[in-house]
Amino acid sequence: LPFHKELDAARELALGDQKIGTTKRGIGPTYADKVNRCGIRIADLLDRPFAEAQIARRVVEVNEVLAKWDLPQFTAEAVIEEVYTAFERLRPHITNTIPVLHKAWKAGQTILFEGAQGTLLDIDYGTYPFVTSSNTTSGGSCTGSGLPPNAIQRVVGVCKAYTTRVGSGWFPTVDEGLSEYLHGLGREFGVVSGRPRGCGWLDTVLLRFACMVNGVTGLAVTNVDGLDNYETLSICTGYEIDGEIHELPPASRGAWDRATPVYETLPGWQTDTTAITRYEDLPVNAKAYLNRLSELCGAPIAFVGVGPDRAQTLVV
Repeated sequence: LPFHKELDAARELALGDQKIGTTKRGIGPTYADKVNRCGIRIADLLDRPFAEAQIARRVVEVNEVLAKWDLPQFTAEAVIEEVYTAFERLRPHITNTIPVLHKAWKAGQTILFEGAQGTLLDIDYGTYPFVTSSNTTSGGSCTGSGLPPNAIQRVVGVCKAYTTRVGSGWFPTVDEGLSEYLHGLGREFGVVSGRPRGCGWLDTVLLRFACMVNGVTGLAVTNVDGLDNYETLSICTGYEIDGEIHELPPASRGAWDRATPVYETLPGWQTDTTAITRYEDLPVNAKAYLNRLSELCGAPIAFVGVGPDRAQTLVV
C-alpha cells in the first residue's frame, strides 16, 4: 500500500548503521503486515466497505510510526482512492489462480515460474538479516502458486560467471578492480535502485549452497563475456574461518565477519565471446572455467550467456 514505502524508510532510519540497505519499495513492511495478519489481500478489495474499514484502521497505526520519524503521513481517503484506482485496472485479471494452474498441470501443459532475486536473499536460507522478506528459492514456487512439490520437474539455477551484491551484507569475494571494470562497461547497476552493485570473483561456496537448497538440475551461467579480457581468473572454493576451511556458508553472523575466501586461479581466454552462437565454439579456457564451476557446485551447465540478446544464450 502507499504507506509501506514510508514504513520501509522509517525502519532503515531506526536501524542506523545496522541498516539492511533495502530498495525502500515497501516490500519488508508489506510482508510484515502479512505475518502480523493485518495485511489487505486482493480478495478483501472485492468487499469495498470491509476493505475501507481495514485500511482506515491500518492508517491510524502507521501514522503513529511515521510521526516519530518526521516522515509523511497519510489519510485513509487518499490511500483508499489510490488502492482502488489500481484495483479497478486489475479487476479483470482477478481469479482463484490455484485451480487454473492445477488444470494446466494435469493437462500436461508447460508452466514456467521465474524466481525473483537470488538465493542468498531468501528470508530463511540467505545471509540473514541482509535478505528480502520472501522465499526466493525454488520452494517458493510452490508456496507462491499453490502447486505441490511433485509438480516441479526441472530447476534451472541462473548465476553469473562472477558474483555480485547490491545493498548491505557480507561479500567475501568482493573485488574493487573487477567492480570498477564492470561498471566501466556500463554493467552491474541495480535495476530498481540504480545503485552500482559490488562485484567479485565467482564464489562457489554460495553457489554450491544455492544448488543444494534449490535442487538445481542445470545451471544457466550468464555474463561470461564480462570476463573476456582477463588474463587470469579467480574462483573461491571455500572460506577459511578460524583456521578451518568451510565449503558451505556459515550460519553464525560473527563467522561471516571472520571469513576469508580461499581461491584457485584459472587462465582466462582473452577472446571476445559475444559473437559466438554455439557452446562448442567457446574458447577452450572458457569451457574449462565453466567445467570447473560445474564440478565445484555439483550441477551441470545447461545454458551459457555471452550477451543480452536471445541469440547470445548458448544451449549446452
